[in-house]
Amino acid sequence: MRLLKLYLEYAKVHMKEILEYRLDAVIGFIAIAFTNLASLIFFWVIFANIPSLNGWTLGQVLFIFGTISTAFGISHAFVPGVSVWWVEDLVQNGGLDRMLLKPISILQHLLIYGGIDTDGFGDLVVGIAVLTVASNMIGISWTIFSLGLYAILLVSAALILISMHIIMSTLCFWVVKAHPVADIFFALTKFTEYPIDIFSPVTVFFISLIVPVAFIGYYPAQIFIGQGLWLNAAYLTPVVAIILFFIASRVWNFGLKNYTSTGS
Repeated sequence: MRLLKLYLEYAKVHMKEILEYRLDAVIGFIAIAFTNLASLIFFWVIFANIPSLNGWTLGQVLFIFGTISTAFGISHAFVPGVSVWWVEDLVQNGGLDRMLLKPISILQHLLIYGGIDTDGFGDLVVGIAVLTVASNMIGISWTIFSLGLYAILLVSAALILISMHIIMSTLCFWVVKAHPVADIFFALTKFTEYPIDIFSPVTVFFISLIVPVAFIGYYPAQIFIGQGLWLNAAYLTPVVAIILFFIASRVWNFGLKNYTSTGS
């Protein structure tokens, strides 16, 4: 409860900043939204020329994309403090040194520190809109149970993204600028915008078990689509999220022991 109260206080502060700089918030929201729309246009071009992609229809692919976009939106909008860019900036300007003086752990502080980032709503709004359209296209009948299950899977997918950010942010303790690693990670997530069974077994293995980005969208989505590899694997999404967050916290604590101030 204490962390939740602190999070809400940070959220209030950031909302005041957003209200003071409305144009910046609007531009960030639109920029992220248009990034998603570019992918949607690409899907439209593909399916304008072929009826299906290895047996997957446009509606099914859009449902996967909507799941990914919504999960990104949740993590980006509500837990931005652990992102590589935030941590990188804190390390460079000495802000992390000040956090060491706080009466809570740095990782807990970062999880609540960012408050709300309106840029993430660009992902969230587009994701929800695409999910609504895709659900109608493939005839998904939502019930209270299926909505509850989907919400759990979405939160788990967001936790996977948060955990990956924590792991990547740990690199800032050694190299200071770690955002190129994040760029590689986000390029990797582009694979999961498509049904992963169109890729080679090696690629499927890598994005399922080594860097489990397939659990961000593909596996959770296939439960509701009723098609794909290892249908029951989707139910492991919360387990994968918890394990990965545990690993991320251990990696973070190890990295923090090697942190030396920048002297800023």
